[in-house]
Amino acid sequence: MNLLSRISLRTKFMLILVVVTTGMLSVYAYLALNDFQSDKIAYVFESNSSGSRSTANQIRSELTFVLEKLEVYLRGYNLETKSFHPFAQSQFQTETLIESVWTYHFDSQVGDYRFYTQIGKDNLGLLQSPAWQEYFLAVAKDAISNEVTIRIFDPNPTKWIVALKFQADMSERPSVIMGLVSKSSFVEAFSGATLFDSVLVNGKGEAIVSPINPNYLNDPTETQLAVQATLEKIKAPVGTYKYQSETSGGWLISVASIGLGDMKVISMLPEKTALEAIEALFVKSIILFLLLVSATVGISVLASRRLTRAIKSLFEATKKISQGDFNINVKVDSQDEIGGLANGFNHMAGEIKRLLDETAEKARMESELNTARLVQATLFPENQFENENISLRGFYEPASECGGDWWYFSQIGSKTYLWIGDATGHGVPAALVTSAAKSAASVLERFPDLKVSELMKLMNEAIYGTSKGQVLMTFFLGCFDSSNGTLTYSTASHDPPYLIPWKNGENVKKRDIVPLMEKVGARLGESPENQYEDVTIQIHPKDRIVFYTDGVPELKNSNDELWGERKFLKTLMNSYNKNHDLDISMQDLSEGIAEHRQDQPLEDDVTFFMIEYKKAS
Repeated sequence: MNLLSRISLRTKFMLILVVVTTGMLSVYAYLALNDFQSDKIAYVFESNSSGSRSTANQIRSELTFVLEKLEVYLRGYNLETKSFHPFAQSQFQTETLIESVWTYHFDSQVGDYRFYTQIGKDNLGLLQSPAWQEYFLAVAKDAISNEVTIRIFDPNPTKWIVALKFQADMSERPSVIMGLVSKSSFVEAFSGATLFDSVLVNGKGEAIVSPINPNYLNDPTETQLAVQATLEKIKAPVGTYKYQSETSGGWLISVASIGLGDMKVISMLPEKTALEAIEALFVKSIILFLLLVSATVGISVLASRRLTRAIKSLFEATKKISQGDFNINVKVDSQDEIGGLANGFNHMAGEIKRLLDETAEKARMESELNTARLVQATLFPENQFENENISLRGFYEPASECGGDWWYFSQIGSKTYLWIGDATGHGVPAALVTSAAKSAASVLERFPDLKVSELMKLMNEAIYGTSKGQVLMTFFLGCFDSSNGTLTYSTASHDPPYLIPWKNGENVKKRDIVPLMEKVGARLGESPENQYEDVTIQIHPKDRIVFYTDGVPELKNSNDELWGERKFLKTLMNSYNKNHDLDISMQDLSEGIAEHRQDQPLEDDVTFFMIEYKKAS
């Protein structure tokens, strides 16, 4: 680390350019060669698979045609005399495709299959030669096991042998008819020089036709291991497989089923041969890599001198900023990125100075807002109240530091005054109006003989005197008299509280809930001349009244969907019908609000409280 710190910036710059360029080129070369290798292997697999399918289709086509001819010659075949029908023999005189046809039957005396009869040419006496008899016996047994099999005729690679199992009676052992075919197109796939080496295998995985002049498959043992591994891996009629040999490396293999006798064409190509082009590309990439690194070193030497001089000026400027001096101006005579960096640095220094001033001002304002929030908290009563006549529970959550909702209650003798209001908007202006409302209520509650409508009129004058019509306030004021169970109220366009009546244990329905919204007056603060009226209703024991502001039904979730009056009333009814007390009902309502809200920030204050009439005083 000490040695690195003593290296000049110019040298570091050069090292960075070289290291970064080298690293990026190395990564790019690795990814490019890796992608090219993957594409090349995919291409080889596709080409290999296409060749296998083509060869398989060709074999199936030619084999099907020859098998149909052999079945024709089997018509009328006498199993007792082991002889062909005279018609078949005469028909064979005009045959141009098949040179010779012969049969193998099981001989119980020798306990094995042996040659019996033939029509056509004898082809150099092959059927009489002990060596060829052993060869043809193996072909016959392969046909017994696999229904049908073929071989390329070794003395003449342009010809091939077809062997077909036939059986007249299931109680007897099957027999085999063979034909020597003089013409073939598919043999070229095994005899001619191609990109791949192809092998034809039977149902046991034994190679029955191998490359006559193989390019790569020179080890029969290695070939058989690759074939067995491929057949174990690929059970489908066609497929590809990458086989890894311990001795010869990787092989790219494709399989295509002929569809007859469970025979399959397997084409193979060494992975090393398929990727020879990549080795040449790798050498060229190394040469290009060295040229680019050399060019990078030269460019870095030329660019570092001017660049480090400009950076040094910026470094000196940062020292001044670290000392608290933001009145700086870095001069760089260039229009490139360094010049832009210098201009940005100068702008940043000015912005930092401005932001520091704004931060100090914001901290002062936040301190004042916190003070205002603490003061506003004193405007609200305790959330719980209980006496022998009524129970009361309340809740309040502002949308910002200072809210525009306010609720309150006060008890004078047998009367309980219930206040709730919602000032326009929220924040400091709304909070000032709620403070005025609390101050007015504190004075007015000293005059219990005034009607509720008169109290509301005085509240209107107080709000108007505070806001001069700039901030309005919906309001509801009620006076509950526990001596006679009456509630007298007056409303200033506030959301109507809901009276939930006691139904003697029966469930309350929506139609039973009474909204307190008769004789609605104008909002507080609109005009000092506003007039309000009283409304008196009878309350019975176990009746419950829910007071709230519009922030409850208009609560929004993350999808900007309103909670709505229907869900609000449903929550109230479900809780009331379950005979929950006020504490649990408040919890039910809070949980319903939280479930809909989904932790979304509030757009409006949320305020509600409930009272329940227990008994008359």
